[in-house]
Amino acid sequence: MIANFFSKTKPSNIVSILFLLFVFYIISFFKLHFNHISLGLIASELFLLSCCLLLLFFVYFIVTRNHLTKSNSYSLLLYVLFIGFFSTTIHNSNAVIANLFLLMALRRIISLEKKNRIKSKIFDAGLWIGIAFIFNPWMLLFLVLPYLGMFIYNRITVSNLILPLIGLLTPIFLTYTYCLTIGNMSFFEGIFSIQWSFESAAYQQLKLLIPITLLISLTIWSVISCSPKILSRANSLKQSWILIINQLLLAIIIIIFSPNKDGSEFLVAFFPAAIIITNYLETIRDNWFKEVLLWLFISISILVYFL
Repeated sequence: MIANFFSKTKPSNIVSILFLLFVFYIISFFKLHFNHISLGLIASELFLLSCCLLLLFFVYFIVTRNHLTKSNSYSLLLYVLFIGFFSTTIHNSNAVIANLFLLMALRRIISLEKKNRIKSKIFDAGLWIGIAFIFNPWMLLFLVLPYLGMFIYNRITVSNLILPLIGLLTPIFLTYTYCLTIGNMSFFEGIFSIQWSFESAAYQQLKLLIPITLLISLTIWSVISCSPKILSRANSLKQSWILIINQLLLAIIIIIFSPNKDGSEFLVAFFPAAIIITNYLETIRDNWFKEVLLWLFISISILVYFL
């Protein structure tokens, strides 16, 4: 039933997904801030909610514009359910904003398939990654993607190879100028303070262990199941699939090295995981199995709030 409902892209589907995001946000908000609610906190949380809505917009835009999945709402639904898996995700401002700019960069990279405004797209990709870097230094790893995109779509020239670096350095230089002007160079220096930790004791908690296990196992199975079929065809999805797989690999590196293991570090993997798992769901012929998987995701997204 739920599989059939989200098998199409209709306004009612989108409204249902937005409502689900709102429910997750409200529950996690009161769970985290029940004892110290203030007007300032509410204002900042409303800003973060707006950023989360923009995240969903870019997920929807990238998927539909580039035909990364068939005409359904599974990828958007999965993205919101992943947010439900990790209640701290949507309340980590740096993680949300950094991932928002990362999706903006990915939008430009995938659009390199079309031959118009190539230099603008490459520069923009580096620019958005540069802004994401300011909020999370580990986002610098994703600078690999513009170069991979140029290679995949055969857009490599000497000038194009330089453009991502110029785009990356532009927001960093502007930040330096601003900090120098207001006399707060400590903020600028803090941008380059890359911290890491291999401590994973937090993952032993059931509220993290269960969703992480499901997310990792189904993503790996989906990659194994879908990749041979997709990569054997000469179409645009093949090229996008290579980009998405590499984005996932870079996301895994960031998750492993992340200094804060509270679940919010997984946000960086939500987009590629949602696309990959959606492509797997589309291959399932037995509707009951697809139904079971989706209900499993929904059940766990609710269960974690009681663990």
